[in-house]
Amino acid sequence: MIMKSIKSKITGMLACASLLMCGCVESYEYEAASLSGEGNAFIVGNAVTTLGFKPGDALTFSVTIQRPDSSEAGTVHLSTTSKIVTLPEGINFAKGEKSKTVTLSFQSQEATTDTVKISVAPADASNYGVTSATYILKHYKVRHVDYVSGWFEKTWNNLEILEAGNGNFSLSIPLNDANNNAFLPIEIVKHTDGKVFVRPQDVYASRSNKGDVLMLRVVGNWTGDASRLYNDADIANASTYAGNYNANDDAFELNFAWYAPNYGWWGWNDEKLYFLD
Repeated sequence: MIMKSIKSKITGMLACASLLMCGCVESYEYEAASLSGEGNAFIVGNAVTTLGFKPGDALTFSVTIQRPDSSEAGTVHLSTTSKIVTLPEGINFAKGEKSKTVTLSFQSQEATTDTVKISVAPADASNYGVTSATYILKHYKVRHVDYVSGWFEKTWNNLEILEAGNGNFSLSIPLNDANNNAFLPIEIVKHTDGKVFVRPQDVYASRSNKGDVLMLRVVGNWTGDASRLYNDADIANASTYAGNYNANDDAFELNFAWYAPNYGWWGWNDEKLYFLD
């Protein structure tokens, strides 16, 4: 009798607990945290975005604003310290409108690079997202080079190279890779002392002698310090020094090393770029 009574009480307690748990689940409603006293907007996207513009391109870029609470209509304001960007007086949101993408225009000269920070105005900024984003705006000047490549054993005449100011150049090799994709541009930086640097960067997919298709990277190798390197940890210690600017010939005299990250090195060769304009 005693055991039966204890069992009956335990069963009853479990039943009550079950009812209480079910009651909690069924009556639970999610409510967004209150935004009272706070702003209601943040910027959607990467913390830093790099954009390139050729001559003739519209000098505009887009910023997406999102509101955590879209239950009411509202206006969001942006701010910037940049003098080249034109901001709207306000971005109007209708009731129920959660996000909006706006197009911002800017003014700049060819062969210049500007770094612009766009923020949600402090009074409108939310604590629920990133409220500032940086845009690197490269307004290219189109120049041309004869490219004599030891690596590709080929010469390209009158090849387009883009100058973005502050010694920054972007070279696109007119080839398709093992995946039939266009090569990625090689970013080249010339310092004021004439030294040229090429940081480690993806350029094209290549097939290894084992049949693997791997993305190849290039890095400056003028002193040979990147030869036979391929591990990221080792490459991180390379100087990225790629060569020099020869003022007499108006040319970049370079050496590139090619490798598949953490897989193997491909080789290295001299490269020359003779400017034509």
